Amino acid sequence: MDYFFVRYLVVSKLVPPEVASDLTLSFLAAVECWETMHHPKFSDEFKCICSNIQLDKWPVFEEFYINLLFYGRHYQLALNILLKIRETTSDTDILIKTSLQIASCHYSLKNFKQCLVGLFDTLFLLPPTLSSLGTKPVMDTCPDRFLYFMSFDTKEVLLYCISVLIKFYKLRLNVVNLHTDLYIGFILVLIQYDLENEYETLNEIIKKIKHYKTFTFPKFFDYIINVIILEEVGALIAYDGGNINLNILPNVADKESTKQVITRGMNKNTTKALYEAFIKQMARWKENVDDLLLNFIKKESKKLLLPLYGLI
Repeated sequence: MDYFFVRYLVVSKLVPPEVASDLTLSFLAAVECWETMHHPKFSDEFKCICSNIQLDKWPVFEEFYINLLFYGRHYQLALNILLKIRETTSDTDILIKTSLQIASCHYSLKNFKQCLVGLFDTLFLLPPTLSSLGTKPVMDTCPDRFLYFMSFDTKEVLLYCISVLIKFYKLRLNVVNLHTDLYIGFILVLIQYDLENEYETLNEIIKKIKHYKTFTFPKFFDYIINVIILEEVGALIAYDGGNINLNILPNVADKESTKQVITRGMNKNTTKALYEAFIKQMARWKENVDDLLLNFIKKESKKLLLPLYGLI
């Protein structure tokens, strides 16, 4: 097997620069040594040494070997190993890490349904975060990223999982003549975690709501606490001449018990209720967004799949 390739290798920005540099250099050196030891001149002797010291049973080797397979784009081989690990461990940390790697394998293999299952498995195992006031991790991006070293941190794992979910939903945004409030609402909730990199997505959503002149998402005030998103959606109440149907108050979507809310020409009581809801919601901006999103994903996991059935 040809292991050594020139690939993209990225280390999380949460890792100190000097540690990231050492990690990158050490990993690449280990990969090159592994490739050298598999040269025909050394391979037989190397295999004998590995057998004698039972190298395949060393946890550190197993971790290196999985990363090596990712780096070489041997995703199916990595997946086979990871599935065995998941079946034989009860350690929560190992299960979180393994589930995330399994999801990554499936994503690279374009098995998107299995990827989503792996993401949800990971998110359901994540512990609560301590605070929402800490620095958010920043996801590095590069073309065809094959290996990404991240910190084993709830915030960073959560961001990675959310970033993949957003990618799936963005694909739906680009489907011609398709307007589904459910997936638009889910995107609004999810982009709260990394809005500084998702302003274009927010602008696109606002344009779609204005174009279709309707938006129904009764869970809006349960999960939207980002001030910028609240301001952008709240501005639609006074959108001049827009005649936008903004159905975001709890239970407003239930047509059997409530009449439709229209943001232009609606009665004063409805207008007042919406304004009061937005003002009240603004006070929630300090809430722990990490735990809010984990709670959202766990409660809405089944519904989160519904807008993606056409993709997976």
